[in-house]
Amino acid sequence: MPSREQYDQNDGQAGSGFGFIGGLVSRWRTDVAEALILCQKFPMLIEHHARISEVGRELEVQSFADWSKDMRWNPRKLGIAIAAMYSAAPALERLRQEEEDALVAMYVARQAEFAASLADKDS
Repeated sequence: MPSREQYDQNDGQAGSGFGFIGGLVSRWRTDVAEALILCQKFPMLIEHHARISEVGRELEVQSFADWSKDMRWNPRKLGIAIAAMYSAAPALERLRQEEEDALVAMYVARQAEFAASLADKDS
């Protein structure tokens, strides 16, 4: 008959296994959501990287728009889109940085205009 310590050890292993599976599911959901957004926001970039990594070569005979129509319900295509997303990470980071730089420049210009308008009112 197994001892109490053996039962406790097995419970810990099962718990960590469930935690690992839960983490995988959570990561998959997050990656799917991000990949779907990026396919809409940067379709040509994701398409470029999907064409590089796509195994079945389906993209050689159809457009990315046609190929991705059923992507939300096709785990294989989602996997390809997620791989493309990770492959495109440096380019996506550059795009995000440029977008942020443009926003910062806009705010700086607004602040300068506001400061100038205040100076004009004081004079």
